[in-house]
Amino acid sequence: MISRNSFDGRFPLVKLGNAVEFLDHLRRPVKESERRPGPYPYFGANGQQGTIDGYIFDEPLVLLAEDGGHFDEPDKGIAYRISGKTWVNNHAHVLRPKPGVDLAFVCRVLENYDVSPFITGTTRGKLTKSGASEIVLPLPPLSEQRRISGILDKAEVVRAKRRVALTKIEILPQAIFLKLFGDPKDNPKGWSPVRLMEVCSPKQWPTISSGQLLPDGYPVFGANGLIGHFREYNHESPTVLITCRGAT
Repeated sequence: MISRNSFDGRFPLVKLGNAVEFLDHLRRPVKESERRPGPYPYFGANGQQGTIDGYIFDEPLVLLAEDGGHFDEPDKGIAYRISGKTWVNNHAHVLRPKPGVDLAFVCRVLENYDVSPFITGTTRGKLTKSGASEIVLPLPPLSEQRRISGILDKAEVVRAKRRVALTKIEILPQAIFLKLFGDPKDNPKGWSPVRLMEVCSPKQWPTISSGQLLPDGYPVFGANGLIGHFREYNHESPTVLITCRGAT
């Protein structure tokens, strides 16, 4: 999370209102029931909301959530870049960087910024134009802005590839099982079915209350995995745990 306190003073600080031009007066909301799908993306506070048959903007811009954004969880992102022929509703500020300000750099500074000091409203937080204009950001020379945003863009590519790899790793064991044995529900390989109790010996263990758990000792497992430790153990051979109740 980025806030004004995150900056180390190496670069001058400027207010967002002095670094970008707000194009909010050009945006136009369209009710979903009245929006006709088309070839152009329709954007709101948290990204694309669908498509539309017309466009308002046709240039690279930064969108910053005005209301309905992830202000309580900025790690999810409150700003993003758009380009080309697009339409933006009134839930996102439309920012055009001024000369000497790099669009990608502005977006990288804002995307996870803690804007809570500038939010108004109680039931639904809102980042007004006047509040957004007061957001402070560092402004190094243009070449340095581009260097920083370039590094962060490359890092994001690596992170995206890593997320894909982790997803594949998570489903790999299941994929291997299905390839070897097939889906147990369909039993395509014709394995002879048996009841679980024919191959397993169920055993009940004494219940340990949460107040008895210790920070160290032998691991204690519950419906959702490890829940703590205890001074004694009651089983040491390989065991399969089956959830009875309380799983999330």
